[in-house]
Amino acid sequence: MDDVNKPAGKFYNRGQGLVEYVILIVLVGLIAIAGLALFGGSIKGGMIKVCAALGNDNCQASETVLIDTTPTTSVSSTATALPAPTPTPKLSEPEAPRGPVVIFTSTPTPVVELKTIRIKVVVSGKGKAGGIQVVLYGPSGQYVTEGVTDDKGNLTLSVPNGSYTVSTFYDGIWQKDGPFSPGSKEHVIHR
Repeated sequence: MDDVNKPAGKFYNRGQGLVEYVILIVLVGLIAIAGLALFGGSIKGGMIKVCAALGNDNCQASETVLIDTTPTTSVSSTATALPAPTPTPKLSEPEAPRGPVVIFTSTPTPVVELKTIRIKVVVSGKGKAGGIQVVLYGPSGQYVTEGVTDDKGNLTLSVPNGSYTVSTFYDGIWQKDGPFSPGSKEHVIHR
């Protein structure tokens, strides 16, 4: 390094880490003091312990008061009665009376029996038609279920007993047929 770029001072490159070491010791001391203050020790006692940990011989504060530990007078103690424990009720004892209770009852929903409705779609000139979308609507026009025919034009759906209208979608056109009811009969739709 040339003289122009050399840092000034005779302590260049000496004592590296000394400042960091001092800061570390101070931080450890402050943490120890805070810990003693938080967990029942005194700050003065904490300072003395930190001072001793740093290697100083005379860490006692000048205003330390010595406490005489010899007993002076006897202190009379009075007998106090502990409250009687509450007995645990036995299983054979009846429960304590309670206030009025509201009981909610519900009636079970009847199980709907499903039946199968079989639909076969036949396209004129082609015969059996697969991949045709089929939608079932209830008696009031509400959507019930849907499916797609297999390669033979067949579709089987499970529905509650009733009357249904069937709409099929083929060649970009919807066609409505029905009414149909579930059962053993196969319903054939011609497109």
